[in-house]
Amino acid sequence: MKKTIPLSVIADAFEAAADEWQQFYNTVTGEVVSLPDADNDFADPEEFEEISEEIDNSDDYVRLPSQRELNEYDIMERFALEKNSEVLLRALRGRKPFRTFKDCAAEYGFRQAYFAFRSAAYVDMAREWCRENGIPFTEGKKDAGGDKKSFISGLLEQRRLPALPGTREEMLRTLAEMEYGPVPPAPRRLTAEKLSETSRCAGHAVEETYRLSAQMDGFTASFPIRFVYPVSAPGKGLPLFVFINFSREAPDWYYPANEIADAGFAVASLCYLDVTDDADDGYSTGIAPDMVRAYGPTGKISLWAWACMRALDWALERGGIDPDRVAVIGHSRLGKTALWAGANDERFTHVFSNDSGCSGAALSRGNTGETIEAITRRFPHWSADAYKAFAGKADDAPFDQHWLLAAVAPRKLYAASASKDDWADPRGEYLSCCAASAAWERLGLTGFSHPDRLPEVGEVLREGCVGYHLREGAHYLDRWDWQRYMEFMLIKNQE
Repeated sequence: MKKTIPLSVIADAFEAAADEWQQFYNTVTGEVVSLPDADNDFADPEEFEEISEEIDNSDDYVRLPSQRELNEYDIMERFALEKNSEVLLRALRGRKPFRTFKDCAAEYGFRQAYFAFRSAAYVDMAREWCRENGIPFTEGKKDAGGDKKSFISGLLEQRRLPALPGTREEMLRTLAEMEYGPVPPAPRRLTAEKLSETSRCAGHAVEETYRLSAQMDGFTASFPIRFVYPVSAPGKGLPLFVFINFSREAPDWYYPANEIADAGFAVASLCYLDVTDDADDGYSTGIAPDMVRAYGPTGKISLWAWACMRALDWALERGGIDPDRVAVIGHSRLGKTALWAGANDERFTHVFSNDSGCSGAALSRGNTGETIEAITRRFPHWSADAYKAFAGKADDAPFDQHWLLAAVAPRKLYAASASKDDWADPRGEYLSCCAASAAWERLGLTGFSHPDRLPEVGEVLREGCVGYHLREGAHYLDRWDWQRYMEFMLIKNQE
């Protein structure tokens, strides 16, 4: 028997349609499932073999229209004609019509009106699609107070998220026990050996390298860091990024050191492989053997997070840093690391997560990209063994990733996505920010200030304590991302 669903389920799926992905609707469960196209370079086909086979062998699934079939160009053209706007019509006739149209819509005050028009168009298309495919639906419901539910609250309700605990400590305890494993304790003493000093960025900056040595319980844990700071530093302390990176170089693909130094920021960077290898090696490399022997098993994300906290120890002890503008940042798996480090260490005033996806900023319930099952199978060393219990059973977990974001409150948080990074589930990252916002609001602060819709490509939201943007492009830490992060730190420090 086909399930009766709110029309918004299908309209929402139309909004989420993306290049190189196919969506299928399960007429029995009412769920929407996403599969990568054959030419999708960012998803591992093996991760989707089971659900793909189920779809092929079942009559319960109906394919949803692709992004191309939904034809947003036609929606934009109809909107421009309705508004009798020659500016918008010209934008559609030029190069890159989608981007140009949306830029013009924002410039000429049509942005909100267009989003509302597009949403209404998707609802009409969803209604027609349901009727053509014999899908029973309801037009929408009222809540107990008689007011129509907002679009975003409806999406969050569908996820059936566990409520935020009353305290940050409870969130951290649950995440440590069931997802990441515990972060080792702070050292008894931290020392730094200076290894080199080099002029960088055409003489605009200086790079100093150090080996940090943390005196623990019966052993010493060591790893190198690189500290880059502008030569023409202001009289007051510098804002600082603690950047956990895939590389040891400055600059590198993910690290535009010149632009960051020119903007007046210092960076203490560390390569995660210098802490411990990214491998399921039985804790045999770097600081892992001694840490596990002394404090018990944990996930390597917790070990990398511990190293970020030690880099902060050193930077604050060195001096010249503004303690009110201290951030931790990472990309992808290291975005997960940055979130976990920032959640645990309240000295980080700003926490930045770039394309961190599943087990990072993205919600696990209703995930359309990488899953707990995929992560615990391919990267079991990242997390605590207990996390494997939720592989394929995300709904059974007593937590979700909005707890991780909420543990940063009342400090500043910024989680970012990329429009073509479907494996990291941009929509799940955005909705996680929406769900976590309550942690700031119950402290009397503005959490995540967002429109009642999904984000538009290129949109930057940063009015509250929680920031978010959806950059155009693929899975990457781009200069454009860094620029938004630096702006956020400077703006929030002035408020």
